[in-house]
Amino acid sequence: MNGDEALRQIEKGRLHRVYLLHGEEKNSGEVLFDAYLAERIEREIIKAAVRPEDREMNVAVFESDPPAKEIAAAVDTIPFFGGNTVVLVRGTSLLKAARGQSSPEGNELSRPAENEDQELLRLIAALPEYCHLVFTTNAKVDKRRRSFKLIEKTGQVIETAPLKAWEIQPWLVRSATEKGKRLTPEAAEHLAAAFSLMPAVSRGLLDNELTKLVLYTGDRKEITAEDVDFCLAAQPEISVFALTSALSAQNTEQALRLFREQLSHGENLMRLVALMASEVRRLWQVKELMEAGVSAKEIPKRLGIAPFLADKSVRQVHAFARDALREAYISLAAFEREFKLGRIEAEGLEKVIISLRKK
Repeated sequence: MNGDEALRQIEKGRLHRVYLLHGEEKNSGEVLFDAYLAERIEREIIKAAVRPEDREMNVAVFESDPPAKEIAAAVDTIPFFGGNTVVLVRGTSLLKAARGQSSPEGNELSRPAENEDQELLRLIAALPEYCHLVFTTNAKVDKRRRSFKLIEKTGQVIETAPLKAWEIQPWLVRSATEKGKRLTPEAAEHLAAAFSLMPAVSRGLLDNELTKLVLYTGDRKEITAEDVDFCLAAQPEISVFALTSALSAQNTEQALRLFREQLSHGENLMRLVALMASEVRRLWQVKELMEAGVSAKEIPKRLGIAPFLADKSVRQVHAFARDALREAYISLAAFEREFKLGRIEAEGLEKVIISLRKK
């Protein structure tokens, strides 16, 4: 189940006896895990299951796999003064694919893995009514294990993955509301478009940035795009996106100021180049599709990007010539190569920024 959906169920008091929180496995084998979401789910399970006054005695936390007997002892401990208990096992390897096992397509487990599975099966099968058992792992899980299938059948398996690009904006709007603020549509779009430049978007990072905006705006209920630019200018994704917006408004002076501010804040130059290249590449692709007669509604599908991001790009590309975008992208790649070889200084990147102003 999706982590945000599971969180909403838990907040409504719909609890299961056993949980597994794990990351999203990509085709490359990499596992993307959102620790902020996993920790929030843990907190909400505790909040829904155990009375505040009982949490010191009725919540047990293991930061790694203890011996099976210790987990069993914690699970079997009868709660003081009635109520429920929660047992958290973080960083568990009990459901991880062990080295030397057969391929994911196979069905056989090694003998040690089979023994671990048997112990876990007995533990889950005998779980008392008063206990909620939660396993968390940021490693690849082995879905062939009978213990995984039993948790999936009798409890809940939750994927705690980072946000996808199209999930960022609604998450921001909802979280701002929870903090007593309203993001204007422009501010929400600005934030979402900027953070979508990241390969993986952590809810923890977004929450930190929202908290800064809440503190900055004080008693004012509304957060504007101007607040975002002013308050989060040190965040490179925000700055690069604002830089592109400045260029689309033909404000080269502001674009250069934003670039220089990033360097003065000690931001890694190669990271800025990568972010700028990603932004320029998307604008170039959008420009080519528009000139080829592709409709604005079709562009998100063609490029595999969120609709709001495509809409933003469609509005911006009118300020740029296609050849200028293509040449800027090539220049960014050339700058990266020459900079790594020590043949060019950071100021050379300013020429690329200025070149984008030409129509």
